[in-house]
Amino acid sequence: SRASQAFSKRGLDINVAATGNVRVSFTITYSKELEGAFVDAMTELRTFAKVVEREDSAVLTVVAPAIGPGLIAEINTALAEARIALRGMSMAGSVNGDAIAPQSVDFVVADNRVETAVRAPHTAFFEL
Repeated sequence: SRASQAFSKRGLDINVAATGNVRVSFTITYSKELEGAFVDAMTELRTFAKVVEREDSAVLTVVAPAIGPGLIAEINTALAEARIALRGMSMAGSVNGDAIAPQSVDFVVADNRVETAVRAPHTAFFEL
């Protein structure tokens, strides 16, 4: 929560967040107008965490009524066949009873590969 607060209190929106046992990853939309706020947030993060910045990334979001392991595997296969290296992945969903029903999955890819990344699942699912 401290990491996300470093961004939010400076008006920087987190687009994608992914957590693991020992790490948290965020994507932030960077702009020149918010450069000072971004630098301040990164300075704060470095006071309590090891920070690795990765620029030139894009987020590909796939939305479906329900996203399960099979669909995610098919998307991953399509991306792998197109030689797209994933920089990150995150799922979002809505509450359905006591469980979360995933309705979208975000894939973080290199900015210069985003067009190919968009075409790969489209080709796999719609151009049969």
